[in-house]
Amino acid sequence: MLDADEWAIKDEVVAALRAATDEQIEFSHLMRSLLALSCRAIPAIEINAKHASLPVRPANNDLMALAAFEDELGKFLLLAFRDKKAMEVD
Repeated sequence: MLDADEWAIKDEVVAALRAATDEQIEFSHLMRSLLALSCRAIPAIEINAKHASLPVRPANNDLMALAAFEDELGKFLLLAFRDKKAMEVD
């Protein structure tokens, strides 16, 4: 799922969250939080998908194209995560 460089980045992100919050945050906390955030954003994802033009997902062996696709997917998700109505907590 993650290569060596991505594991190092994961550690940096977790360390930054720990430092910023002064809490003992683990990678599992980050992943569960991101899943919860993604679930909350589903309505915005569905609405934005109607207007988005994501590139076609490339084959796994095309690493450069896959990285570009994942970057575009990240931008698409960020828009959904910024949707205030979708992010309202019940």
